[in-house]
Amino acid sequence: MAHYSGKKLYLEFDGVALSADHRGLDVSRAVKTDDTTAGADEAESHIVLTTSASFDLTLLDDDEAGGDAIRAALIEGAQGLFVFGPKGNAAGKPCYSCQATVTSVSISYPYDKSVEIKATLTRNGDWIQNYDVDPLTGVFPVSP
Repeated sequence: MAHYSGKKLYLEFDGVALSADHRGLDVSRAVKTDDTTAGADEAESHIVLTTSASFDLTLLDDDEAGGDAIRAALIEGAQGLFVFGPKGNAAGKPCYSCQATVTSVSISYPYDKSVEIKATLTRNGDWIQNYDVDPLTGVFPVSP
């Protein structure tokens, strides 16, 4: 089995490429359930209600124009198309895309290290492309 690193990770939010100086992306997917256990049930049961996803990304800040564009895109409350490709964005590579909202941003300015931007985005609605669900349509190029 071949393994891979996040070195080729492609990130984009609202048309702004974020992947040049990325440190990492954590993707969390979850499901909301409701307990349907009742009466003489001997084991718990539940129904699935909704799904969700959140994305925690860490980037190195850039003091040039590229950094200005990234900081302008990653403003809390901003909404737009979020796209990521774990193996890059070449045609045919796995692609994940969805509308998302920037829910938090923090910037660390240490005196002895690189300045980092950490942002959390939350999926808004369903996936537009999701390679895990459909490998035929979940590839680059990005669908509108």
